[in-house]
Amino acid sequence: MRSAPALLLALAACTGGGLPLDEGGAATRVEAGGDVFFIKVQGDSALIRNYATGLRNQARLAGNARAAAEQLTGCTVTTLTQQLGVNSYIAGLDCPATT
Repeated sequence: MRSAPALLLALAACTGGGLPLDEGGAATRVEAGGDVFFIKVQGDSALIRNYATGLRNQARLAGNARAAAEQLTGCTVTTLTQQLGVNSYIAGLDCPATT
């Protein structure tokens, strides 16, 4: 049986890095379109992460990531760039977020 730290490390490897647990309270949990995202906002940009798996859900996740960022910030997403982590995105916002 694996220990809890070993299990967390294994899960982190599968998700491309961080887990919601390592967000240090700086990320906000937002649900959009049935998906859960963890979003860190800084000024007019946001880092959006989702921990779902699968290759066939990327278009849905990108759309829901955009919706989640807009829901959280009250700003319009002007750009959405997928990062190397499959379900990590950088969103450019049309206003400085106040969250």
